[in-house]
Amino acid sequence: MRTFRGLALCFVFVGRALAQEAVPASTPEAVPTTSPSSHQVQDALLVVTAREGSGSGFVARLNGTPFLFTNAHVIAGASLLQFQLLSGAPVPPGKGRLAFGHDVAVFNAPETPLTLEISADVSKDAAIGDEVIVYGNSQGASVVTELKGKIVGLGPELVEVDAPFVPGNSGSPIVHIKSGKVIGIASYVQTRKHDEISKDSGVAEVRRFGYRLDTIKNWQDLNWPLFQREAAQIQAIEDFSEAYFQFWEDLNEHEGRISSLGSANSRIQRHLRNLQRESINTRGDKEFQKAVTSFLWALQSEAKQEFLPGRPAPKYWYTNHEWNRQKELREAISKDLGSEVSERNTRTN
Repeated sequence: MRTFRGLALCFVFVGRALAQEAVPASTPEAVPTTSPSSHQVQDALLVVTAREGSGSGFVARLNGTPFLFTNAHVIAGASLLQFQLLSGAPVPPGKGRLAFGHDVAVFNAPETPLTLEISADVSKDAAIGDEVIVYGNSQGASVVTELKGKIVGLGPELVEVDAPFVPGNSGSPIVHIKSGKVIGIASYVQTRKHDEISKDSGVAEVRRFGYRLDTIKNWQDLNWPLFQREAAQIQAIEDFSEAYFQFWEDLNEHEGRISSLGSANSRIQRHLRNLQRESINTRGDKEFQKAVTSFLWALQSEAKQEFLPGRPAPKYWYTNHEWNRQKELREAISKDLGSEVSERNTRTN
């Protein structure tokens, strides 16, 4: 029995939009002669907390208006959402919006002089090799850390840095030291094992990305109940995918002894119980192999469930993006299981 052979990436993290509004182009401002001090940055940092965990955020001005910035995935599924300055003072969020094409959420903020400046054109303000600092709530410990690094990549939507940010830093500002401006918002970590071709490329196995804020063109008004329903839908899909891979890891660890396994996912548990029941009643290896093939076919059917034709896709860009990412993953799982079933049928016929 083998595990899903197409799994190469791990994210420690398009479709229809709702009503969109154009965001006026940011007005470029003079580049400061010195970057802001850590104290000045700290005054604009936020700890974002919810019943489910915590992340990071910051206060910055966009076209002269102060906003609370964080990632869309930080607020997805969040209940009792709160924003706090490092002084402990709460900052009540106003009207919310989600970026189209970026994992970014903003809320209107009370008028305050303690704001960071956003780069109006990252391509002009920053270059690969420039130093940056990521400030934020590392590992959700509710204390802000300062993580230094450099820009290692720039793209139309993303900036890649080697500052070692970790879970909890989602929503942290990536501050360009030379200009003193925010050039991105720390968003996700990607891991990939090098193969023979890529091992000498100089590209790290662990890569860290932030979404640029200067290339956001449209925003979607945040309907909180709708967004949370869509976030719950995505979470349920991700939970099954994670349980699926955990099942195969457990199976390998137990050397294929299915009877000794457990799974937190009820859908997988149901098919496991059926397989265990059938294995008791089978006579001979051939019947047992047919029962295993039936089990694999059932898992393949489960992998398709949330993406059957006619099932509605989420409407927010962020949740739709995650839905499509999971759909691609499930299609790969289904293909892999289908190949396994075909090979088993060939061997047993």
